[in-house]
Amino acid sequence: MDLENLNREIKKLRSENEAFKAQSKLLANFIDIAKSSSEEKLLKLALQKTLQLTEELTGAEIGSLFLLKEDSTVSESILTSEDVSNKKRSNLIGKAMDTGIAGWVAKKREVALIHDTNKDDRWVDFKNQSYVVRSVLSIPILRGEYLMGILTLQHSKPKHFTEEQSELMKLLSEQVACVLENVSLYAKLEESQMEILKQNQEMEEDLILAEEIQKHFISSHESPAYMNVSLFYKPHSHVSGYSYYLDEIEENSAILFIGDAMGHGVAAALTTIMANIAIEESADVINPIGTVEHINDILMQNLPAGRYMSGILIAVQKSGMIKCVNAGHPPAIIIPADGSDLVFLNSSDAPMGIFEKSSLEYKESSQQLKDGDMLVLYTDGISEASNPSGKMYGEKRFFTLLEKNRNKSNEELIKSVMKDVETFVKGTPFNDDITILAFQFSATK
Repeated sequence: MDLENLNREIKKLRSENEAFKAQSKLLANFIDIAKSSSEEKLLKLALQKTLQLTEELTGAEIGSLFLLKEDSTVSESILTSEDVSNKKRSNLIGKAMDTGIAGWVAKKREVALIHDTNKDDRWVDFKNQSYVVRSVLSIPILRGEYLMGILTLQHSKPKHFTEEQSELMKLLSEQVACVLENVSLYAKLEESQMEILKQNQEMEEDLILAEEIQKHFISSHESPAYMNVSLFYKPHSHVSGYSYYLDEIEENSAILFIGDAMGHGVAAALTTIMANIAIEESADVINPIGTVEHINDILMQNLPAGRYMSGILIAVQKSGMIKCVNAGHPPAIIIPADGSDLVFLNSSDAPMGIFEKSSLEYKESSQQLKDGDMLVLYTDGISEASNPSGKMYGEKRFFTLLEKNRNKSNEELIKSVMKDVETFVKGTPFNDDITILAFQFSATK
């Protein structure tokens, strides 16, 4: 190998080594930028650090870095002299892209190395220019075929920039393009995340309002003295598919309803509101089937196909006689005060909101409660609660626990159930609303 070729190889290796060092510094800069607060203008910061690095590598006195849109107009820019007014800044950028060296590079997509501006027609001095420029190095920043930007470095002495520096900047420009692209994507990600956070905040506020509206439609009437109702409810989210209604609609008789709408969230909550309004319109202790049929009619008229609601409605007389209509819901359970076996009111028909009235026939089951007997209603959120291994709590365990705690008050019974369920799931989040209601019949009140 002759001396000339050897020198070329040495220069090439030196350029590649310098480029590698510069790439490492660019990467470190990008990491610093990524760690910066979201309030900072990430692209501006990336442009500043990139311009500073290239000035250090070449010894340039001043410089500029323009980031371009697809139509080659400037979307963002940074100048070494940041003390210029916005108007003057905009004027300088416009001239540079129109008749200046940046415009030439943008059109040719080639590196422009000007050893002496006085002897190169590509350079144009602008009127009232406050600094002297004698040598220039301007590089297109390309990402494939896409021109991302123009980097221009300037010095007041001729022949400052060398061919070796030109090669170094060409090698580095690909990495600059990569960094700017990643910073741009990162900035868009930050913007998207902020927008998502804002939307989530608005949704949270809407859900809190919806929760208050749903509470307004859920019955808050006091239980009659002969019923002594206790209720535990744990919603899956702000709004839920849980429905509860209790009201003494006639002297010595009351209507009790527990419902569970399909799904969660606002759609399920609206279903429960419709159900409670329907009960208000048609509550009838003599004909509880008619009340359930009316709920079904309202849901059929207003719910989209595929949505429905299970529920159990009980008409309770002060005498202890109850009439129960079950629409696809877990059974009502009676815990007799005399210690005899639990009684399950299992008769269950289709959930409400699926079939027209002409296609179904709800049935009614009756039972006489005695003094001290307890009636328990619940939703399948209890039996379907899962532990970390995916095993469900199950009805068998639930019924066994009711039997074991049958001598407790209705309030204490509910506490025992929920304590056992919480122990079983071992911190696993509930995947459904949890509702359990118990009332103890009192024949003396």
